[in-house]
Amino acid sequence: MLELYHAGLTSCSKKVRHCLHEKGLDYQSRLVDLTRFEHHDPAYLALNPNGVVPTLVHDGAVVIESGVINEYLDELFPDRPLRPNTPLARARMRIFTKMADKYGLPATRVRPGPGSSAIRSRQWTRRNSPTSSVIHHWSITGSSCVRCAATVSAPRNRTRR
Repeated sequence: MLELYHAGLTSCSKKVRHCLHEKGLDYQSRLVDLTRFEHHDPAYLALNPNGVVPTLVHDGAVVIESGVINEYLDELFPDRPLRPNTPLARARMRIFTKMADKYGLPATRVRPGPGSSAIRSRQWTRRNSPTSSVIHHWSITGSSCVRCAATVSAPRNRTRR
């Protein structure tokens, strides 16, 4: 039996729910209310010591981190594979998911501060993100490529505007 501990609109929770849906897998939904800090409840921390969502429990075994959960599900239920067939295509997939997790996810977080707003914060992050050209490439072509990922792996020297 699959149990998914998740929070409604969080990016990582959505990633896993999309995977479950694409693979046609039934699961027991365990909604974690972040506004009530249920992810810091001792019972939840016993499952996921990081106190973040999502967490998958499969027949008593706990798997955490959305990307790891998705790869686990793809290996466990191979009938409808989500990963590419060739090693090179899988390498490209891993680069893209790593970039999305490392740079894309933080870009969606609100950075509160004196006189700042969520909109200004997101705009600043987009302009100054080391993956802006990968995201731009992906938005135009619908795919990422190793060449683009390699060109943006070096940090840029930018000053905050």
